[in-house]
Amino acid sequence: MTVGKLYAQNRLHACKIYCINSRVINVAGSINCVCFDKTGTLTEDGMDMWGVLPVDDRRFQAAVKDMALLSREPLQLGMASCHSLTLINGALSGDPLDVKMFEATGWKLEEPEVADQEKYDLIVPTIVKSPAGRGHDELPSEIALVHQFQFSSTLQRMSVVTRELGSQDFVLYCKGSPEMVVSLSRPETGDNILTAVSVAKECGIFSPGETVVNVTAVPAVKGTPARVFYTSPKDLMAVIPNGQHDVEAGIGQECFKLALTGKTWAIIRDSFPELVPRLCTRGAVFARMSSDQKQQLVQELQGLGYYVAMCGDGANDCGALKAAHVGISLSEAESSVASPFTSKDANISCVPKVIREGRAALSTSSGIFKFMVAYALTEFISCIILYAVESNLFDLQFLFIDICLIVNFGFFFGKTRAYAGPLVRDPPLTSLLSFIPLTSLTLHVTIITAVQLGAFFWVRQFPWYSDYKRIPDSYACYENYAVYCVSLFQYIASAVAFSQGKPYRKEIYTNVALMISLVIMTLICAYKTMYPAQWITDYFGYIQPPAFDFKVIILCLAVSHFVLVVFAEDVLVNYVLAKIIRPMWKKKAGLTTNEEKFLAVDRELAAEMWPPVTTELPIKLNASVTELRAPLDTAEIHFRAERGPESSLASHEMADQAL
Repeated sequence: MTVGKLYAQNRLHACKIYCINSRVINVAGSINCVCFDKTGTLTEDGMDMWGVLPVDDRRFQAAVKDMALLSREPLQLGMASCHSLTLINGALSGDPLDVKMFEATGWKLEEPEVADQEKYDLIVPTIVKSPAGRGHDELPSEIALVHQFQFSSTLQRMSVVTRELGSQDFVLYCKGSPEMVVSLSRPETGDNILTAVSVAKECGIFSPGETVVNVTAVPAVKGTPARVFYTSPKDLMAVIPNGQHDVEAGIGQECFKLALTGKTWAIIRDSFPELVPRLCTRGAVFARMSSDQKQQLVQELQGLGYYVAMCGDGANDCGALKAAHVGISLSEAESSVASPFTSKDANISCVPKVIREGRAALSTSSGIFKFMVAYALTEFISCIILYAVESNLFDLQFLFIDICLIVNFGFFFGKTRAYAGPLVRDPPLTSLLSFIPLTSLTLHVTIITAVQLGAFFWVRQFPWYSDYKRIPDSYACYENYAVYCVSLFQYIASAVAFSQGKPYRKEIYTNVALMISLVIMTLICAYKTMYPAQWITDYFGYIQPPAFDFKVIILCLAVSHFVLVVFAEDVLVNYVLAKIIRPMWKKKAGLTTNEEKFLAVDRELAAEMWPPVTTELPIKLNASVTELRAPLDTAEIHFRAERGPESSLASHEMADQAL
């Protein structure tokens, strides 16, 4: 059962994807929901400094691309000092954003070297210097970084305490996420979620024709209950069916996805917990989420029956990476410890590779399980039939079956590579004791029993047949020959039938090692059946029939068995039962397990006109990234809300976005 995982792990290693827990590989084959971190995961790590947008009186000014034009404005001083950079072998080292931002200022970083010869000596702070000619008096300006408060993913900000040369004042510069800086100053909101929406659009998470609904929650204030609003930029809305544009009407059907922020998520979980399943089922963008909120989202998705994979690259993802069924880290730092998979290539191309190999391993495990069960039952049936004449299989016959056939096929069974074509929507079956696998085994056992009984009774119809006379330490008889020889081909047929190909694995003929093994063992079994040497019959303890025609009958039975089991597995089980009867039965009977709660929520949403939308005539999704700042029309979840003026952005949030 572990052979499939072993080969899958080796193939992932060849793709520079490392796994520290092979048990998760099979779980990866069940994934039907993937969460991606945006910054550094869906977006590139490398960046260039385009420019900055100074803010004056809460309004953006003209873009400045030459930092020298900023002179000694606080914006330039903050860019030069608010960072955690250091010098290693004379080169700047630190966060890539900090490096680019500092290099754009043209300032220099100096770390005075002080010999540590005494205990408790004074430490000279790091100094940043501006180039000559950029100060008011044409002299370089020096700023000492007196104390640094390092960036914390929990606090979502960092700060530095500075002191300029010749000044008696200390100045603190702070930078961080917009919502955190806003919470420390003025309670005004911004539109950073549109950045995540645009990235999701470019990545294909939003399909053309889908409406993007922004969910915004307002907390309870001074006796006013918490409220939830749904806003949708005009350029991001899909056409509503049947021309319905009433305010109280929802967008209907399955043409919308939700986008919300971490603040909205926290309010809804506290005040509207009944909406959480709907947000998780239809949510596509969860912006500005803290580490705990990402973990909560993963756990909520798991509670709805999703098999969740999480792909991230930073310390802010550790909780979600650990909580997910499958965590894929793009970093070799702290987050890689929490996730079973680590990709050396820092991009999301590793996700489909992990899912493909997981599905191939899961399909291999399922196939080997059925093959081993069929092998055990085939051998058991042979013994039971031969007990009818007080005979049995000889010891070396057992040994040949177990070693030369079963172990041989089982070893090469998992070498079939994952299917390289498009990923299908439905993952492989995860339960080995569900209806479809049990039906498959029942059909195979029925065919195996019928063929062996046919050989057993057929050999007794020939005139040269003689009854078995028990001899000590010998089971040689015509029934033994008939049952043993036909069963040899049944093991080969089972290996072929249970080695499934696409959509999860490549076709069996691409597995060269298994094909060579099947051909060689088929020839050996045919030789043992048709023209065995005397020493072979003596060694394996069976006797040949004197007539050649019965040997041909054995081969015909073997071929018939092969055709029947392949037809039963590929047509009756994998097509008729899995793709026709099972979906019809599930649709008619409805959901009966807690593992598919998300399907019940999805059907509920498809039947309702939810959420409420605006009276504006929507258009199909055709906006560019620069058009995402469209005016918003708002409708409240329980009652209509009047449109208010657009909220202005806080000046500190604008400055953070400009940086």
